[in-house]
Amino acid sequence: MAKKKRRRRPSGTGGPATGSGDRATGTQTRERGVSDTAAVRRERKEEARQARQAALRRYQRQRMVRRALTWGAAALALLLVVYFFQHRGASGTGALSKQATNTAAAAGCTGLQKPPDQGRSHTTNPVNYRQQPPTSGPHNPVPLGAGVYSTPQPEVNLVHSLEHGAVEFYYEASGPNALPADVVAALKGVATGNGRVIMTPAPQTLSAPLDGKSFTPGLAFAAWDRLIQCPGTITADQAKTLAKGWVDAFVNADNAPEKGFPL
Repeated sequence: MAKKKRRRRPSGTGGPATGSGDRATGTQTRERGVSDTAAVRRERKEEARQARQAALRRYQRQRMVRRALTWGAAALALLLVVYFFQHRGASGTGALSKQATNTAAAAGCTGLQKPPDQGRSHTTNPVNYRQQPPTSGPHNPVPLGAGVYSTPQPEVNLVHSLEHGAVEFYYEASGPNALPADVVAALKGVATGNGRVIMTPAPQTLSAPLDGKSFTPGLAFAAWDRLIQCPGTITADQAKTLAKGWVDAFVNADNAPEKGFPL
């Protein structure tokens, strides 16, 4: 028997059609994928670049802040040092010089007196001091600033200044024991510009000499627990010499419990 001839199947039968249109679509898809990947990479690179720039800006800001703080601290320290030396002054010797002692004697003043300590508690109430001028005792929490005052100042603040190592020139501005104008001017010359000296008219009549001398004081030099009282007959030169000696002896001297503290 003769064999039957097999029919050839048309090419492409038995599977999905893969024409030129499908090939083009695949190519476009691949190109799109490549393009999307490149875009993502570019985006990531841009994000990384921006992050680096942001980090650099933060670092620069922090560096500027650190520098500003460093320079600020240095400037503050310098100001404090300048303030300290301008307002604190050198520490006093705690003893009058021979020249000041001799001048006090020649002017008829008392010797260096050490009034009894009356304490140093703080109070906001009025205080009735038994001694004029007071050299210790309860006082206001706020000290009086250094300077030359033309009117009497609150003694509760003055005493606090003494506790901090200031000294005071206390004088009668009116009445029979008032200091002559030239003596007042001489004292002002010593007090002016000194950040630890207070010069003020006495708010009350100065106390009688504590050492028993028989004169009515017109001038007193006060420090914490230290006092010299002088008659109104003291001369300008004598007052100037004694004032300088008082400053050298008792500004920030060891007798002041809080010497060097700000006024």
